[in-house]
Amino acid sequence: MTKRSRTSAATQTRRVLGAFWGALVLATAGSLYLNLEDNETRYRELAAAFARSVSETVAAMRDWNALHDGVYVLVSDKIQPNPYLEDRLRDVVTQDGMQLTKVNPAYMTRLVSEVLNSRNGVRMRMHSTNPLRPGNESDRWEESALARFSAGVDQEIYTVIPDRDGPTFRYVAPLLTEADCLSCHETQGYQLGDVRGGLSVAFTYAPFADLRSGTQNRILYLHGLFFAIIAALLAVLGTKLTRFVAALDVSLARVRTLEDLLPICASCKKIRKAGEDPQDQHAWSPVETYIAERTGTQFTHGLCPECVTKLYPEVAERLRRAPAAPAPTQRPEGLLEAHRR
Repeated sequence: MTKRSRTSAATQTRRVLGAFWGALVLATAGSLYLNLEDNETRYRELAAAFARSVSETVAAMRDWNALHDGVYVLVSDKIQPNPYLEDRLRDVVTQDGMQLTKVNPAYMTRLVSEVLNSRNGVRMRMHSTNPLRPGNESDRWEESALARFSAGVDQEIYTVIPDRDGPTFRYVAPLLTEADCLSCHETQGYQLGDVRGGLSVAFTYAPFADLRSGTQNRILYLHGLFFAIIAALLAVLGTKLTRFVAALDVSLARVRTLEDLLPICASCKKIRKAGEDPQDQHAWSPVETYIAERTGTQFTHGLCPECVTKLYPEVAERLRRAPAAPAPTQRPEGLLEAHRR
């Protein structure tokens, strides 16, 4: 094997090892990316499940209120009559002189939202692009969500919004126009089933982000450990493989060199096997045996014209007198056999 071929084999080995390194890096990076994305998605879905439970609870409360056509509560410093409720029975006075005011679903939602915000930091509100109360005007994000609800694209929308005080999770679900809603909203042009607004829930995403970061650190650690172990094994095995290939190339080159120099007997033309003792008679093989063992070629014996003339002059003379195209029975081998008989 030449120096060029040895270099080519070594280069090929390095290319194979480089391919393994590339596959390891791509597999680790791909797995890391997918796991981090899945981790982020899981905690966003967890936050969405919490917001959804708040929204559905408030929706159930609103349905109960609407079923009873509102509820009356005692007028106090904290609860005043709703100026946006057009109902002749909005304010009543009991026989004992207590002043009561009707709390409709929208007003109850606002009152419950204030309690949730003060206790748990959960901000909840109803909003619309055409509200009865100006304070319920949708912001730009909520307005975009309502447009998607009206188009039937989504049933709920949530996202995480960065903020200087920390990330905020925002969730919104549609408020559909029901029969009980028409008493207040029919004058606005709403019909049954229309999306007349949304119920938004917002709270800090920090607790979920902390949990996500903990899981994310574990994912990074495990992927780093996996990469380090596989890389170390690949480095060790790759080094050994490279050395083995180099040594094998050298050995094959030596064998080829030794086989290219065939010791042959000057008399009988037998060939000595490379590396064998010249004094060992078993180390010498006839040419045909040597070649047959290494190539699988089968030999058949005959005599050239020169040897026929030298060894069998009578047969050579007969061959010279024979016709130009001898029959198969007149081949030299057949004439020699006839001569022996």
